[in-house]
Amino acid sequence: MTAMRVLIAWLYANTKSVFLAQLMHVSSTGSLVALSPSVVTAREEVTWYGIYAGMLWVVVALVVAKTGVRLKVQRTASAPASLPSNL
Repeated sequence: MTAMRVLIAWLYANTKSVFLAQLMHVSSTGSLVALSPSVVTAREEVTWYGIYAGMLWVVVALVVAKTGVRLKVQRTASAPASLPSNL
């Protein structure tokens, strides 16, 4: 699910919290397991994942509408001025 990856990456980029990113991933995976029906046909499963993916893209659109497309990414370390000569 590309939309979930976008949301997790956005969450990490804006909070720098691996824990929150992992929590979001776990809640997504857990909800798919808990909320999906136990016996389904292939067509029903495709429909289920299609609806789920559509809902996730709506959430991505809402996040982008609220925060814009720019991420709050800052570099923490600068690159060295020159490389050692023995490389």
